[in-house]
Amino acid sequence: MNATNRWTEGCVLDTASRVDRSRAAALLLALAGAVFAPGASGAIVSTTGPVIVSVPTGYIPSLPSTNFYAWNERTNISITHVVDTTSNPDSSPFSPSAVYSGVVNSHYIHMTTWTAVPGNPVSKTCSITFDQPIVAVIAPMALWLRQTDSACSVTTASPGQFHPGGERGFDTTFDSVIINFKTITLTVNAMSPGFYDPVQEVRVWTAVPAPGAASILALPVLRAARRRRGPVPQPA
Repeated sequence: MNATNRWTEGCVLDTASRVDRSRAAALLLALAGAVFAPGASGAIVSTTGPVIVSVPTGYIPSLPSTNFYAWNERTNISITHVVDTTSNPDSSPFSPSAVYSGVVNSHYIHMTTWTAVPGNPVSKTCSITFDQPIVAVIAPMALWLRQTDSACSVTTASPGQFHPGGERGFDTTFDSVIINFKTITLTVNAMSPGFYDPVQEVRVWTAVPAPGAASILALPVLRAARRRRGPVPQPA
């Protein structure tokens, strides 16, 4: 191979390595955007069963009992509070309670209850999957829901939109909550006639990705691109 051919081949190899480096840089930017972009975390990504994903604008207990209602609350909240569980996986009834401290994204789930009469369903089940793992859940304790409203809630008239009494929360002895990684599954049973428990509600906290995740993920790509670089021969 003459000097000109070697130089031409070297230019081709250098162009390929530049393409590799460009692709690596693009991947790094994409990963960084996924971690740092506003709204990139703290989302409901999928549901099964009768679920409407929407922030309520009216009095929440008046929502029809045909569906569960779920919505994303505030993101990147630094909070310390007692919760019903910090275990994942876990299932109700939860015991004992624990204190969770950290930075979280918050979500809320509501179901208006119904009476067990002919023609009504015996129970309803839904599953909600978030974009990050579940780190804590507040379920049966109405007091803890009220205490965390100011930090977490995004409803337009909070706390006036929520039920004012102690019936907020989720009856984990009669109904069920199952936590599995990024997914929470709720089952609500019809109430016996004469029983008063107007709402079933849960607050879910999910993890906030670590700020350095994009850089860490991109390192192997950058190293691979550098390994492909080689000396570029100059024409004789």
